[in-house]
Amino acid sequence: MEGELDISNVEAVRTRLGEALGQVGQLTLDTRGISFMDAQGLRMLILLGKQAEERGATVRILDCSPQVRLLLEVTVPHGIPGVEIVNTGRTGSKGGPRGC
Repeated sequence: MEGELDISNVEAVRTRLGEALGQVGQLTLDTRGISFMDAQGLRMLILLGKQAEERGATVRILDCSPQVRLLLEVTVPHGIPGVEIVNTGRTGSKGGPRGC
């Protein structure tokens, strides 16, 4: 995923990801390229986590950008049910390792 995840595009993204989760059972999102996420993006992750739990699945979020990591640390310090945060240690586009 790249760019911004906010009120302007979150419904289209949520619909596409929800459909993918229904087809594959587990969803893995590389979020290194997300430069901004607002409360609607956070809500989308919570809803996807709920959908995953209902299906016995997991949404894996890989290598959060610093912006996404800060949002998650502040708003959901104990995590999101159905969502697993994974730091693979891969280098982000600006040079340093990034991850949640």
